[in-house]
Amino acid sequence: MNSNVLNFLVKLLIYSVIIAVIGYVLYLQFPNALNPFTFLMLQTFVVFVTAASHLALLGPLNNKHQSLKFVNRFMAVTMLKLFVYIGGLAGYIIVKKYLLYENESYANFAVTFVLLYALYTIFEVILIMKFLKQNGSAQN
Repeated sequence: MNSNVLNFLVKLLIYSVIIAVIGYVLYLQFPNALNPFTFLMLQTFVVFVTAASHLALLGPLNNKHQSLKFVNRFMAVTMLKLFVYIGGLAGYIIVKKYLLYENESYANFAVTFVLLYALYTIFEVILIMKFLKQNGSAQN
């Protein structure tokens, strides 16, 4: 396994534990606003999608000639990630509403998802930018 990939996965794990602890503290403060099972399920989903998209982006990026195709790969992975998130959210709502017959407000779910999406997207972009600067493939 590439050392850059292993480094990313370790940082992702540490970041995820920190976010899980923050989520637990928020649950203790606002128990009606946040379901811990739903939070951990959403976080796990976002972590796997983030790891997969990062591996798809930077896994085959070995030299400067391949970095020229990075923009195309980045756009494709971002679009695919968007479709995966939409499909996951739709699947969750369908299961909860039509299979489990649970009529609940999805506002807390949506806010939690948007926050996790933003936090992990910022994290991934920061690490990608650091990787590109270290390898001299960032265009100024």
